[in-house]
Amino acid sequence: MKQKRAIILILMFALLLSFSVLSGCADNSTQTTAPPQSQHTYVGSVNSNKYHYPDCQWAQKIKLENEIWFSSKEEAEEAGYIPCKVCSP
Repeated sequence: MKQKRAIILILMFALLLSFSVLSGCADNSTQTTAPPQSQHTYVGSVNSNKYHYPDCQWAQKIKLENEIWFSSKEEAEEAGYIPCKVCSP
């Protein structure tokens, strides 16, 4: 009787674990918000007024949900952004 309970508990745990893994995979597949580099050269944050090259140390700290992308310096500056003093875009 104890063996049946142990087997049932193990199966329930495995099932629960597989659901949590599958739901995590589904969430990660929808978070690709970065645009192709050929279209957007500069990135800024909706929480600041600076724009950067994508490989700037400060640009890499911007959360994906806060990114705003620009095709040109002019576009960024028209939106009220100023160039980063570290990467000097």
